[in-house]
Amino acid sequence: MAFKMMDAEILSIGTELLDGSVADENGPELGNSLRRLGFRIKWRAVVGDNPQDLEAALRLAISRASLVLTTGGLGGAEDDFTRKAVSLAAGRRLILNEKVPDRQALIPARARILNSSKGSGFGFALHIKEGYVICLPGDPGKMKEILREAVIPFLSDRFKRLSANPGRILRSTGLTESELRGRLADLLSFEGTVDIRVQSVREGVDIHLEARGWPEGERPDALEAVSGKIRDRLGDSVYGQDDESLESVVGRLLVEGGSTLSVAESCTGGLIGNRLTDVPGSSAFLDHVSVCYSNRSKVEMLGVPADVIRDSGAVSEATAAALAKGVRQISRTSFGLSVTGIAGPSGGSREKPVGLVYFGLAGAGDVQTDSSRFQGDRKAIKFQASQKALDMLRRHLMSAG
Repeated sequence: MAFKMMDAEILSIGTELLDGSVADENGPELGNSLRRLGFRIKWRAVVGDNPQDLEAALRLAISRASLVLTTGGLGGAEDDFTRKAVSLAAGRRLILNEKVPDRQALIPARARILNSSKGSGFGFALHIKEGYVICLPGDPGKMKEILREAVIPFLSDRFKRLSANPGRILRSTGLTESELRGRLADLLSFEGTVDIRVQSVREGVDIHLEARGWPEGERPDALEAVSGKIRDRLGDSVYGQDDESLESVVGRLLVEGGSTLSVAESCTGGLIGNRLTDVPGSSAFLDHVSVCYSNRSKVEMLGVPADVIRDSGAVSEATAAALAKGVRQISRTSFGLSVTGIAGPSGGSREKPVGLVYFGLAGAGDVQTDSSRFQGDRKAIKFQASQKALDMLRRHLMSAG
């Protein structure tokens, strides 16, 4: 029996999402979860709190997708847009349901209630034609609980043939999208059994792979083969797969090598440390993070020679090297990682423009240094600098291993 990819559509509901006053956290979370189950996300849209617009969006989604997932509009009677719109689009009347609180009791007929063990919020699933409409709350915390505890088991049970993941994401950093496309040009244009989609993201460039089909139960050899070719072409630029973050990969490599890390941050202001401490169990590899923003703190906290800053400047290769050596020395860790630069929007010069960042990595041997010029606003430059610093450490750990 040939494998059939199931098409899915995600609707994020709320005027606050539409006008940009609130970021849509739920759409990407749902997309990743559905992809891992084997669904192909064909459409994703944001709809405002307008009943007519929502009903039209639902009718279109139901007509073209096997699974429609919505978030938002499941509050009290004053904003229950989703339940009303689903009942109209599906041709089901709203009925009282005793399994949910009184103020939220009107649910489309024959819908299945989806709850989390904490009982915070609810969702429901409605079987329509050959597929399902699943509606979840807009609150990201409640949505994730119900998704994990109720929706994923529900879909896994009903779409058993999707349990073998037909896709994956290869995550890369250090290459622009155009550079990556150049290396993969023939693979991207080849009409084979694996679809390849390239997407620029904040962390770098992601390569989405989806197998169009193979006999049920058979190992997806084509997916493995294409994935291997991409890794060969991109080399160390591929740092992870699927949900792996660069910081989690760095943490794993440090633990595997029995190594520890200390960090000295100037322009990134603790962002590298924040990312590393988001990794569960980071105390096993991360010892110390110093935010040394002023010149005085660089000298007094980490022992950077005052004449280095006087002669070369706080933003320089020499200062980055001294910071890395200093933080490693005071923490007695295997590695010291440093970053110093100009995040802007002011403070730059012709010789040292906004976006210029220097990096240092000190180990048992010599200190490595590097520099990059990043573009964007202050937050974008800080994140790119944190990504480059972590990637510098990752590549060193891989080469040493």
